[in-house]
Amino acid sequence: MRTFHHSLSLGTGLAVCIGIGSGHAISAPTLEEVVVTAQKREQNLQDVPIAVSAFSGATLEKTQIFDVSDLAGRAPGFVFQQFNPLESELNIRGIGTIRLDSASADSSVVVFLDETYIGRRGAATQDFFDVERIEVLRGPQGTLYGKNVVGGAINIFTGRPEFETSGKLRLGYGNYESKLVSGYFTGGLTETVAGRLSLHYRDRDGYARNHVLGEDLEDYESYAGRGQLLFELSDNLRVHLRADASKDKTNGMNRHEVDDPFRDGIGPVTAWYPPGADIRDNYAPFPQGSERDIWGVSARVEWDTAAATLTSITAYRDADSINAFDQYGADTPPSLLNSLVTESEDYSAISQELRIASSGESAWSWVAGLYLLREETDKDDGQIENSFLWLIDGPGSTGDFLQGEYLYVQSNVTNNYAAFGEVSYQLTDTLKLTAGIRYTVDEKDYENEGIDLSNDGGTRGAAPLAEAFPNQKLNETWKETTPRVVLEWQAADDKMFYASASKGFKGGGWQGKPANAAAAVVAYDPEIAWNYEIGAKTEWLDRALQVNVAAFFIDYQDLQVSQTNLVCLCIVVANAADAESMGIELEIQAVPTENLYFWLSTAIMDTEYKTFIDQRGNDFSGNKLQRTPDYQVNIGAEYTLPLANTGEVALRVDYVWQDEMFWIPANTTFEDDYGQLGARLAFRSNDGRYEVSAWGKNLTDEEFRTRAGPVFGDELSTWAPPRTYGVELVINF
Repeated sequence: MRTFHHSLSLGTGLAVCIGIGSGHAISAPTLEEVVVTAQKREQNLQDVPIAVSAFSGATLEKTQIFDVSDLAGRAPGFVFQQFNPLESELNIRGIGTIRLDSASADSSVVVFLDETYIGRRGAATQDFFDVERIEVLRGPQGTLYGKNVVGGAINIFTGRPEFETSGKLRLGYGNYESKLVSGYFTGGLTETVAGRLSLHYRDRDGYARNHVLGEDLEDYESYAGRGQLLFELSDNLRVHLRADASKDKTNGMNRHEVDDPFRDGIGPVTAWYPPGADIRDNYAPFPQGSERDIWGVSARVEWDTAAATLTSITAYRDADSINAFDQYGADTPPSLLNSLVTESEDYSAISQELRIASSGESAWSWVAGLYLLREETDKDDGQIENSFLWLIDGPGSTGDFLQGEYLYVQSNVTNNYAAFGEVSYQLTDTLKLTAGIRYTVDEKDYENEGIDLSNDGGTRGAAPLAEAFPNQKLNETWKETTPRVVLEWQAADDKMFYASASKGFKGGGWQGKPANAAAAVVAYDPEIAWNYEIGAKTEWLDRALQVNVAAFFIDYQDLQVSQTNLVCLCIVVANAADAESMGIELEIQAVPTENLYFWLSTAIMDTEYKTFIDQRGNDFSGNKLQRTPDYQVNIGAEYTLPLANTGEVALRVDYVWQDEMFWIPANTTFEDDYGQLGARLAFRSNDGRYEVSAWGKNLTDEEFRTRAGPVFGDELSTWAPPRTYGVELVINF
């Protein structure tokens, strides 16, 4: 008789412990304890007074989750969009950063890889591989984290070296000629040293076609590797070294426009598309593509004493990226202009975190830390524009506005210093009070030069550069104190309730593509958010049912809002005076029988710009926050059928649905509600060594956009992947 452990859910990645084998179960089915480190200690997920969703490595593999975009909707309140591979957009509870045009910009939702902060989106969205778990924390973080976080944190924990020899190999093939080879090998090198080597390769043909140049778009090729050494120097001292590298490339994202329903008539590009053209057809006259080279190293040292554990994390990250894309996906005419955007970005960061945490059991527990981060970002952002309206020429003319070439040369150095800590006291056997505080100093040195390469006799460069400006050297230091307080009530062994208030902070910055020198020197302010939350973590029916719920209210001050300014054809970041977001998040896990696993997660949100008048005088007060749907649902089930003496067959089905949302603060351009259906049928051998599966994602071939915005009567649109499916073989040894 054997006990199998199955990944249960997309919502929290929990596991189910059931008995299968000789015909009778040794116990009733129960949910297995999931250990997370959301509070920098190993804790049962149900004991953590934070809204956090955890995804096990097994769940990621079963659901073909390869990057951050695949998590969208599976963690309540989490939304993902992408404009290009270097500028993905992560949004949690209405807080998000739209593109990082400026080298000085920070993300509201932050990605950590093995507790190392990754500051630029192009460096943070590479493939997942050999992952132990991912934790998605919603709301401000900072009293326990090295880097201050205003909107939420995505913590990726990779597989650790083990002294027992083991390994895994994943081989996959699917439509669009997709191929996957991924795996790891781990084991002891000596009695005190263990190693782990992980390798990953993924490749596919494109989802879309450029008919002008005769090449695929939305293709992808990725190589990655990670090596680790774990030194058990004594019973109390451990040193963990990591090194990783990845390289990926693509011919670029497809842009296929649709008519803007809020403007009369049919947009010029939409009206021109040939008969039968669909969203996977592109007519850009320029070659496109992107490449990323990313690597990093880190050293983690843990020293246990009788009173406390001291942890040191030293890390270095480096990312070099280039990107070129056609903004409109069509030639001129019918497009009013051709526009090729080119980007190159070199990013490096070195960080040092020191933490000391109490050990042992007492009424008091505490964590304190110091953090230092130095980031250097060099970014060149260029654009070439030309138009069939060039005959209408001269200073101030349409041709003057729509034609030309420019280059923004940016560099930014951020020095981020912080001291943080939390103290918890057990007031009674069932009540615990926690108070924490963080003090952050965020210092930025920024340079930006606008270069006119138009050679047009000194009229003006292409939009958005109204006039060239010399290198602007700017400096600003922002300081902020961000507290957190939590009251926990352990009503029963399996029922915990909490109430918390926490403050989040994101540093300010400068425009990436200012129109002139005057606009270049004006900084936008930091973003502040107060998050008030009540929640419950509960288990029922002898741990066969789990129900977690969180209700929150977020009060934003100086919310940083990015929007497209159609006068300068540029992304402008402005501070909305006040905004708020409130909602309820629900996560349910259940094992109705020993063979059936069920999960449901949902988010219901209500958001509003309380006061927001943009730089052009448009009043968006009372509108909903952009890119934030009112409702999200993720529901699914997995049924396992034991096969006598051979193994088991498991059928897994999940559905992710998102309500309508607005793309811009004006609440005009919007995305209809949509859902994605996924399924997986797998056979696993009795000894667990082999698994063969067939899977499918977006099986109904739902068409929805990952980015949209109004331009000249059309809506510039990028599109999510179509239906994909394939087979996979997993070998464990």
